[in-house]
Amino acid sequence: MKLPFAPTSTLIFAIMFFAGLSSLAQTAHPANIQEISSPSADLGSAIATACKSAGPNGQIRVNVTRGTLSTSPFAACGASTVIEFGPGEFTFTGAAASNTIAVNGLKILGAGKGATIFILDSPISNFFTVNGKYFELGKMHIRPKAGVTRTAGHIIVAHNALGFVHDLVLIDPWNGFYMEGPTTGGWSFDNLSVYTSGGNWNYLLKTYSSSGTVTSFNLHNVIGDLAHGHEFGPLMLFDSRTDTVALSDINIVGAGGQPMVRCQDSDNAGKGQWPRWIHLTNAYFEAANSTVIELENSRDFSFQNSYASGANIGIAVGPGSFDTKIIGNVFPNLNEQAITIAAGSRNTIIQGNTFSSTGTAGKGVPIIDVAANASDFIISGNQASSFTPPADRPDYGVRIAPGNSTRFFVVNNSFQYINLKAVQNGAAAGGIYTVSGNIP
Repeated sequence: MKLPFAPTSTLIFAIMFFAGLSSLAQTAHPANIQEISSPSADLGSAIATACKSAGPNGQIRVNVTRGTLSTSPFAACGASTVIEFGPGEFTFTGAAASNTIAVNGLKILGAGKGATIFILDSPISNFFTVNGKYFELGKMHIRPKAGVTRTAGHIIVAHNALGFVHDLVLIDPWNGFYMEGPTTGGWSFDNLSVYTSGGNWNYLLKTYSSSGTVTSFNLHNVIGDLAHGHEFGPLMLFDSRTDTVALSDINIVGAGGQPMVRCQDSDNAGKGQWPRWIHLTNAYFEAANSTVIELENSRDFSFQNSYASGANIGIAVGPGSFDTKIIGNVFPNLNEQAITIAAGSRNTIIQGNTFSSTGTAGKGVPIIDVAANASDFIISGNQASSFTPPADRPDYGVRIAPGNSTRFFVVNNSFQYINLKAVQNGAAAGGIYTVSGNIP
């Protein structure tokens, strides 16, 4: 028995009809997609209304090219809402300049660096206080309003985990991101540009917890130049109970007078609660009239395949620094020492570094300076040269101050263009150490 078939033209018409219905279904906006295409006196109120209409898992598209936000725009947004700003300038004033994010999964996105510009008119407010998980901020430019100088506040204060910040330009925000534990953790930062228009910076990133640990952060692909601004604190500050920070591909010139990185224990929480497992790779720092990296208290701090220049001192290994690794770096154009080692530090490894035109202050300055009674360190396989005249060259490759330093190796270093000696060893006879194979 043969089954009847519709004529070919009928089948084609049916296919086109249902394809058209499918196309209409795809282009229609469901209720949870809200578009803002008309200017309003308060864009913040318009976004808040759109969030209420969309509900959780909503999508808000801001299509106007400029606007002033006075009402808090994000407080009414449900969980997992995505707010997308198109190209334009958006000024946050009043309540909109200080936002608390309570829900999980809120995402605030722009159209890209230099395309979407957020302007803050408050000199002191925190822009976002994030109490929900999975917050995302990206693809925009954030700066103070013309004539406003930031003297306090943050772009983000985080109190919860797993945030993502990416593709941002930050101009003079005072503070960037404060990871305040113990529930904050697992944040990632990628593709950040940090610059100044002559205003104020305090820090870009700070981690701290008053109890428990604040843990697991990645900072990657950060560039910037603050040389014509004002810097009031270390650009990256790792404080009490910080645990595990990976930093890579960073290239920043500081404003001067402040370090690029500091590890400290402001709570005096003790050895087990010092900042630990802080690792920098492929980093390029300049810190005029300062020390590039200050390690007051740290455990397993690593600086590898990197560059520290344009400063007084490269790295200061403080008395509360354990298991410090300084390996395979370049230290050019430093006024004083490339590295200093304080008494009380333990297990410092300085290996395979290159020192170029370091110690240009001249007489009495070594490349590596070891304090009296410092112990448990290895200085090996490093090399140095200089392009400066003799009066501006260091006197020593390594200077160990007179005292009872013990349990150390200074071996197989090549220090060219040293005025006096490759190694000046002031350790007392009877200590446990090896000094050998070093050449001037």
